[in-house]
Amino acid sequence: MGTQRRTNSQPPQPDVDLTGEAPGGLCLSDGRLLVVGKALQFGIWDWNLATGELDWTAELDAIYGLKPGTFGRTYSDFSKRVHPQDLGQVERVRDDALAAGRPFHVEFRIIRPDGDIRWVRSAGDALRDTAGRVTRAIGTTIDITDQKHLQLALSTNEARLQTALKLTDLVIWHQDARLRYTWVANPALGFTHEFLIGRRDEDIFDQEDARQLGLIKRRVMLTGRGERQEVWATSLGRTGCFDLIVEPERAADGRITGLICAAADITSRKRAEEHLQLQADILHNLQEGVNIVDSHGILHYTNPKFDAMFGYAAGELVGQSAAILNAPGTSDPDETAQAILRTLALDGHWSGNLQSRRKDGSVFWSNVNIVATQHPKFGKAWISLQSDITVLRQARLERDMAHRAIGHLADHVQDKMEEQRREISREVHDQIGAALTGIRMQLVALSQAPAPANVAPVLADIDKVLATTRVLCSDLRPPILDDLGLAETLRWYVRDWAKKSGIRASTRIAALGMEPADPLRIDIFRILQELLTNVTRHAGARRVNISLSHAAGQIRLQVADDGHGFQPGQTGGFGLLGIRERLRRHGGELRIQSTPAGTRVTVSAPETGS
Repeated sequence: MGTQRRTNSQPPQPDVDLTGEAPGGLCLSDGRLLVVGKALQFGIWDWNLATGELDWTAELDAIYGLKPGTFGRTYSDFSKRVHPQDLGQVERVRDDALAAGRPFHVEFRIIRPDGDIRWVRSAGDALRDTAGRVTRAIGTTIDITDQKHLQLALSTNEARLQTALKLTDLVIWHQDARLRYTWVANPALGFTHEFLIGRRDEDIFDQEDARQLGLIKRRVMLTGRGERQEVWATSLGRTGCFDLIVEPERAADGRITGLICAAADITSRKRAEEHLQLQADILHNLQEGVNIVDSHGILHYTNPKFDAMFGYAAGELVGQSAAILNAPGTSDPDETAQAILRTLALDGHWSGNLQSRRKDGSVFWSNVNIVATQHPKFGKAWISLQSDITVLRQARLERDMAHRAIGHLADHVQDKMEEQRREISREVHDQIGAALTGIRMQLVALSQAPAPANVAPVLADIDKVLATTRVLCSDLRPPILDDLGLAETLRWYVRDWAKKSGIRASTRIAALGMEPADPLRIDIFRILQELLTNVTRHAGARRVNISLSHAAGQIRLQVADDGHGFQPGQTGGFGLLGIRERLRRHGGELRIQSTPAGTRVTVSAPETGS
C-alpha cells in the first residue's frame, strides 16, 4: 500500500478510490439527518478524502460564527479556525482514526471571526469503499462551551472544597440508599478513606453506636427531612463525640437516593463541657459559700450555699456590690471592701475572719479565703470561699475562757501548794526539828551523868530523824531559797544532785541583778528539779552542764546532757507538760533540741522583781 509525503494539514492517504463512492454512504442531502441535527443543534460534516472537499450543514456555520456560504469547504479552511494550542491534538486523533479506519471523537477549541473562543465536540467515522479503502469521513460537531464552563466551575468549586476541607476538621461523606459509604473527606477516629468505602456503620462502630446512627439515617431516608444531633461513636477502642448533620440526597425526580452527611469533631469541647459541669455541680453542692467578684467589687456569681448563708434568693446578689455583705464595725463596709481589694491586688490572695451582714441586717462571723483569677468575660476577678463560723467562734471563745479559768485555777492551786509547802516546811523545821533537838540535848546530858545510861542507839535514831526532817524540809521548800536567793539555791541543788546521782555536773550561774518574784523563782527551781530528774531516769548521761543567765529582761535556764537523746514524739510526758504549764503562767518559752549525742533544754521567762 503506497503513501505520499504530507503536511500537518493533509490527512493520511490510504488506498483511495478517487472515483468511487463508499457503499451505503450518507450525504448532506439526507433529510433525516438534517432534521435531527437542527432539532439537537449539532452540525453534520462530510469530508471527501479523494477530492479534499469538506462540506457541512448550516448549523456548523452558526457554531463557527460564519455567515452562510462563507466557509471555504476545505480542510485547510477548517484547520485555521481551530485554536493553535488544540490543533496538534485534533490532527493526531484524525490521523489515527483514518489510518485505522475506525470511529473517533475529540474535544477542542475554535476561534470565531470576532475572536470569541468556543468549545466543540466532534465525532465521526471513516467510511470504506467496496475494496475496503477509506474514502470518506463523516461526522457531527456540537457546541459544548456551556458544558465546559460548567465543568470548569465544578472543577474550581471542587478544588476550593478540597482546599477548605484540608483547613478544617469537618468530616463530609456520602452514603447510598443502602447506607454504604461511597465517598469520605477527612475521616475521623483514625480511619482511612479506603477502609470506609463500601462499609456500613455496623461494620465500623460498636453495636450500640451503630444502632443509634442507623436510626437517625433511616429516619432521614424515610421522612426526607434532615436532622442534626450530637452523637458519641466508638470503634476499635477510639471514642469521639460529633455534631452530626444528615441530609437526604434526591434524584431529579425527587426520589431519595442516599445521604449527604457532615460531622464536626466536638470531643474536646464536650469533655470541657463535662468538666465545667462537674465543677458547676461541685460549686453548687459545696457546704461553703462561693462567690466571684470583679475588680470593682461587683458580684458576678454566688452558689446556693452563699445565698442561703446571707439570706438572699438565688441570683439576687448578682450585680450588687460586695460591700453590702460587710457588717458595720470599726470601719465603713466600703472601706473594708476596698482594703481587702488593695491586699488582693498586691498579694493575689487574702484570708481572715470578717463580720458579715445578712439581708435582714443580722450580723454573723465568717471565715473568708479569697484568691485572684482571670475571668474570660470581665477580666481580673476574685473567687471567695466563705464559711459561717459564728457557732465555732463562740465555742472557741468559751473554750479560751475555760482554758484561762483553768489556768488561773492551776496557778492559784500551785501558789497555794507552794505556800502550804513553805508552811509545812517551817512547821516541821521549827516544831519537830526543835523538839528532836531538845530531846537529843537531854539524852546527851544523860549520857554524861555520874551513872550514864546507854543512849547511843537512841541518839543515832534521833540523828537519822533530824536528817530526814532536813531533807523533807528542803524538798517541800528549801530554806536557802528564802535566805540566799535563786542563784545560790540552784548551785546548792546541783551539787547535792550530782553527789546523789554520780553524774558529773558543771554550773555557770550568773548573779542576778534583781531577785525574781517568788512565783517565778519557785517555778525555775522546780523546773530544774524536773529536768535533772529526767536526766537521771532517762538520758543515760555522764555529764550535765547547767547555766542560768539574764539579759534583755529575760531569765534563761539551760540544761545540756551528753545522753542518748530522744525522738521529738517522746517529748509529751507529764514532766514536760508540767514545765510548759509553769512557763505559761509567766509568758515563758520552752525549747528542746535532741540528737543521739545529747539533749539541750532551754527555758526562758520575763524577769520580774520580787
